[in-house]
Amino acid sequence: MSKIIAAIVAAIVAIITALFGGSGGGSGSTTTTSPYTGYEPTSITTTAPLKDYDTISNYVYGADANRQSYNLYIPKDARGTVGLILYIHGGFWMMGDKSEFDSYAREAAGKGYIGVATNYRYASLDTHLDDIMSDLLNAVASVKNVCASRGINVEKMIVCGFSAGSHLAMMYGYTKVGVSAIKPVAVWDMSGPADLSDDMWLEGGDGMMNVFSCLTGGVVTQSNFKNNIAQTVLKADSPLYYINSSTVPTILSHGKKDKTVPYKNGEILYKALVAAGVRVAAFSYPNSDHGLESDPDVAANAKTTLYNWAKTYLG
Repeated sequence: MSKIIAAIVAAIVAIITALFGGSGGGSGSTTTTSPYTGYEPTSITTTAPLKDYDTISNYVYGADANRQSYNLYIPKDARGTVGLILYIHGGFWMMGDKSEFDSYAREAAGKGYIGVATNYRYASLDTHLDDIMSDLLNAVASVKNVCASRGINVEKMIVCGFSAGSHLAMMYGYTKVGVSAIKPVAVWDMSGPADLSDDMWLEGGDGMMNVFSCLTGGVVTQSNFKNNIAQTVLKADSPLYYINSSTVPTILSHGKKDKTVPYKNGEILYKALVAAGVRVAAFSYPNSDHGLESDPDVAANAKTTLYNWAKTYLG
């Protein structure tokens, strides 16, 4: 089994290298509208000077000092009740690190919010989505306690993620409202897979099926993917199937050229959110692949929306 996992990780490394190993950039776009019906326009706000903040690096919240740790950024002038913006890294649920979102978490603190970039245990033969959700719940509870020790009350948060981390952010925001130590009030989905049961994943071959087996704890193969047992397992771990009228507001960011999590996945998610009456702001990145690297203007508008929502939902 270790050889199988090693092969999966090697394949994932190759994919991540292809996505992020280049120089990035590319032609920018001034497009600020989306092909999604009901697009919520962005209100550009004036950028205020960033605040000073304290840094707590590699704070351990579990037995695994590496994987169960987070980086925490707290505005120096934080007093009373302060909102949290939490970032969850991607990497096919089986690799990646919190450092990928450090600049985002630092920016959140600079804007007056608690900023956190967290790790979690990787999906494996022994660690599945429920275990990862438990890690995130424990990380959030730990953040609340650390802040409370400084006289800061954290009651609400926006959960953000990229790729697999976005899947985790949605699962957390859509299913853990009632049990989280800090209440999720919105989600920012960046290139996240919303429906693991869609036939599009069959194009990933045995490698993708093995990843899904590790994540779900079930046995998912190309031959059984469409049967009721596999579909039940996959839907149970898909954010799409938890959407209802009470789902938290969601920002969507997806590249039209995404080959890792196809654009179709974002469209399906958007339609489900709208049908349920959920507030949604959708950003289409016309020149970008999975990494959302080639539409800086759209990316800037999406981030502006995040902070506009933070003012609304975090106070």
